[in-house]
This record gives sequence, structure tokens and C-alpha cells, in this order.
Amino acid sequence: MSIFRFPPLVWLGIGILIVSLGIRQSFGIFMMPVSDYFDTGREFFSLAIALQNLLFGMFQPFIGMAADKWGSKRIIMLGAGAYALGLLLTSITTSHVVVYFSLGALVGLGLSATSYVIILGAVAKVVPAQHAAKAFGLTTAAGSFGMFAMIPGAQTLLANMAGKEHCRRLLFFVR
Repeated sequence: MSIFRFPPLVWLGIGILIVSLGIRQSFGIFMMPVSDYFDTGREFFSLAIALQNLLFGMFQPFIGMAADKWGSKRIIMLGAGAYALGLLLTSITTSHVVVYFSLGALVGLGLSATSYVIILGAVAKVVPAQHAAKAFGLTTAAGSFGMFAMIPGAQTLLANMAGKEHCRRLLFFVR
């Protein structure tokens, strides 16, 4: 089977990974602007990202069980909603606590539901077993491509947007 004959669900999963992991990898370039906005050191933003990464890992087994019970489609949609809400709240808040909740907890939850575990599970259900390795390789590579594709775009947003408007612009990709 040619990669071009993969079911549309595989290509949709690839797109989801490109966006969700691409935005995640771009958070590092926002450390200084966010720290400057809140008039804090880099520790503030670093703690929010650390919380995000810890919760991203902690939520994954439970998100996987939920996907088995209720289906990947619902979980991915709920995760994208949590991800978008986290970015939106981060872009409008003036509170440190809300940044920890939005960028840390909500985005961490959203990442758990829109990253490899759920997407690869959905891909496994629609691709024949003899072509699974090819589909998994292509889908997994999409996460790396997301970093390559999204970081320059996020950097451009950061250079051309005032305040925290760039977070609202990144929402366009998550919705």
C-alpha cells in the first residue's frame, strides 16, 4: 500500500500531530516575552511548562483508557478544546495562578489527548496490519515535522504581535 492510499483518518491524525506537537515545541520561544509581561524571572514560565510536561505524562494512561471506552474521536475533540482553552486563558490572563492552570494543566491535558498515544491508537484501527509500520512511522515523523513547521511561524507571530496576541493567533491552528 502506498502512503498516498492510507485512509483519510491517518492523514487527519498526521495533521493533528503536526499542530499539537508543533505548538508545544514552540513554547520555549515565548519564555522571555511572557516573563517580561508578568515582570518575573524565567522560573515562572519554566514552572508552568514543567507542570505541563508532568501532567502531559500523568494524564496519558487515563486519556488512553477514556479513548478505549468512548472512542478516539471524542477524546481528541475534548483534548483540542482543552488545548485551545488553555491557550486562550494564557493569552488573556494577568494572574500567575491562571497561567499555571491554563498553560500547565489545560494544555498538558490537551496534549495528552492530541498526541501520539491517542493518534497512533486510532491509526492502528484503520490501517491493515501489514502496513501498520509504515503508517506508524509516517505518523510519528509528523510530530517532528510539526516542530520544524510551527516554530518559524510562532517566531514570526512573536516578532509581529504586541502583548500576548500571539497565543490567540496560535488558537487558529488548534480549532
